[in-house]
Amino acid sequence: MLFLQQVADQVRGDLDLGVGHAKPHYWGRIVASLVIRDWLVDV
Repeated sequence: MLFLQQVADQVRGDLDLGVGHAKPHYWGRIVASLVIRDWLVDV
């Protein structure tokens, strides 16, 4: 769970910095975080 929190913090940090538009993997992390969140809710 700690790892998931770190990923979420990283995504929020990127949003705050506004650097996401230049990093393709940024969107991958957002999608992954959403998928993980949905999975946790389903479980």
